[in-house]
Amino acid sequence: MKYYLIFVLIFFCILLLSYQPECSANQTGSEKSHWKIQKDLFWEDLHIYNDQGVEVYQTDAYVFSFTKLFTLLDSKTKQEIGLVEKEFWSWMPTYFIYLRGVKYAEFKKEFRAFALEFSMNTADNSTSLTVKRDWLWQDFEFSRHGKSVANMTTKVFSWRREYDVEIAKGEDELLILTCCALLNTYVEDNSRKD
Repeated sequence: MKYYLIFVLIFFCILLLSYQPECSANQTGSEKSHWKIQKDLFWEDLHIYNDQGVEVYQTDAYVFSFTKLFTLLDSKTKQEIGLVEKEFWSWMPTYFIYLRGVKYAEFKKEFRAFALEFSMNTADNSTSLTVKRDWLWQDFEFSRHGKSVANMTTKVFSWRREYDVEIAKGEDELLILTCCALLNTYVEDNSRKD
């Protein structure tokens, strides 16, 4: 009997963790764009869909490279929009984001004892964001001066890794989506090391 109760408790905990209410921007009264990032089933590539379900961007991962991680491609034209490189010699993992051929931002892991936190600064210092992972290790929050500007939520039960991304109006969507793809790469690389 006690095993049955434990099973039921675990089942309800899993249901509670996987519950993600669906709400549109009109229902909440906030102006946010909704995106979905979905990983290929057998490859390292990601597909990025807008709120209508149309694939807008995709990533093409580099397999045999020490510094280049992936390129960001326009799904229709297959032209390169961005490139993400990893700094080879650095104390903490540091990544450089190139958009349209120009070094656009630096994405760096911060040293924290019990938390996963990143900082993102653009090359002209016009945008500075902090990215933190929640205590359940499923959600990432992008914030500027303590105010949330974007969220990336992991879908718990799916055949392949999926994320729901909400970005506030007026934010650089391409940069935040590139950072989300980079976070996926970082999390997967570290899960392989464990």
